[in-house]
Amino acid sequence: MARGRPDDQRVYLVPARRARELVVALGAESATQKQKTSLELVRDINTATNSSGDAITARHFLSGDILVAF
Repeated sequence: MARGRPDDQRVYLVPARRARELVVALGAESATQKQKTSLELVRDINTATNSSGDAITARHFLSGDILVAF
């Protein structure tokens, strides 16, 4: 027990960077969508969010998932 809480109610701290990252798992994308570069993904995300400029970078993992940092 931590601070009087049972294990199933323990509160864990989340690093601040995790609040600024999003992992996107591939699903039913077209072949063209799967081949987009990181720059294209950031541009498309920012365009879809009214050019807010919140997306900074995107990184492709070997698994096919994509990490987007805001």
